[in-house]
Amino acid sequence: MYQLELPTQRFATFLGLIKGLPQEREVHNLIGFTGAEILSEHFNEKNQKPNKVGGPKSNFWAQAADQTDYALDPIRIYTTKIGVAQRVYGGIITAKKAKNLVFPVHPISYNIPARDFTARTGIALYPNKKRTVILGRVGGQSVILYVIKRSVKQEPDPSAIPTGQTFENGILAELAAYINQQQTAA
Repeated sequence: MYQLELPTQRFATFLGLIKGLPQEREVHNLIGFTGAEILSEHFNEKNQKPNKVGGPKSNFWAQAADQTDYALDPIRIYTTKIGVAQRVYGGIITAKKAKNLVFPVHPISYNIPARDFTARTGIALYPNKKRTVILGRVGGQSVILYVIKRSVKQEPDPSAIPTGQTFENGILAELAAYINQQQTAA
């Protein structure tokens, strides 16, 4: 799970001003809901981009958007999609159940585990002599379909989540609209 905890310094001052008022819980919900919407919309925008290898998309970011929510006390915005924190922070990925990791590098192999590839495509797979790649014959040509590695270092993706400024701007705009609505109703 990946989560952001609010408030930032700007929200802390505002939340201090409304502490104990009847609208306090409503404002906390507004901040949480708005923050979750900003994160979810960001993930959906990322999902619109084609994958780097080509082939069918896994819709990772759309799944992250669907699994985005918020909680209160303190205000937290989170996604339960496994893998988001890995993209945000980066780090070493190692095989847990097998000896090696296998990565698709050809559009035809994308989104198909190597163990299922032959059954799903009818194309036989074979490793090279050093067992660093898995090959197959596509269109009469021998091509690399998968790369085999013991581990891989994933760099942090600075675009994985919106900037703090994006969250602040969106939430402050909603708070301003809420305050205007309260003043109009009074």
